[in-house]
This record gives sequence, structure tokens and C-alpha cells, in this order.
Amino acid sequence: MNRQEISRANRFYNELLEGQPDTMFKESDRDYVIQLLIDYKFWVEPTDCDMPAIVQFIEDNNLRSTSRKREIVYMRAYMYKYIKVVHKLSFTAIGHMFGKDHATIMHNIRTHDDLTKTKDKIYNETVLTLKNRFRL
Repeated sequence: MNRQEISRANRFYNELLEGQPDTMFKESDRDYVIQLLIDYKFWVEPTDCDMPAIVQFIEDNNLRSTSRKREIVYMRAYMYKYIKVVHKLSFTAIGHMFGKDHATIMHNIRTHDDLTKTKDKIYNETVLTLKNRFRL
């Protein structure tokens, strides 16, 4: 991806946020554009955007791994829900961020909802620091 494509992608994304997408990209290409921006760690959003922090958190905590450790699974589930609610990305776009399938994202968001409803003690302790850093 060259500078011109990155510039067009950023312009498209900003216009998409304003509800007036550029004609160079179809609105259905939103996930593709978002993935390109994530891949190249080049993200433009309103000033309160925490997407760079999210990408860094994913890398620092190895959330793209296939680990089935409870702590990692719970952190991933919370982050999936956070990104879906706050940034309103599609399941596919979230999946690209974590190297997972969209169905995995859907399942883990449901898991997060179930664990939150039942007030699972281990889950709440595991994601406490996440809740302070990334509020839903």
C-alpha cells in the first residue's frame, strides 16, 4: 500500500464517520479499509480515539495467539465486546484485528454477555484492569 492509497483510505474512513463516504470506495469496503489502516498502524479518527492503544494492547498481551488460557480468553472476549460497542466495527473487521474468524468473535461476545450477567467472579477479576482502561 503506497502513500496515495493510505491517504485515500483515511479520507474514506473520515467521510464514512461523517456519513458521507467517498465515491472511490463503496460503503461495503469499510471493513477492508479499516483492516488496511490497522495493518499499517495508521489510524485516523476523532481526537478521543483509543484505537492505537487497542492495537498496542493486543500486541503487548499476545491476544492474537491461539492460547486457551482463561486469562487470555477472557481478555479477548472483553476486547471484542469493547471494540464492537465503542467503535462499531463489524465482526469480520474485529476478527482481522485478532486473526480470528467472525464466528469466533460472535461467540466470544455472547460469552462476555453471559459472564457479565452471571457476575462471574473470575471473569470480573481478570478484566478489572481492562474495564478501567477501556470502558464500555
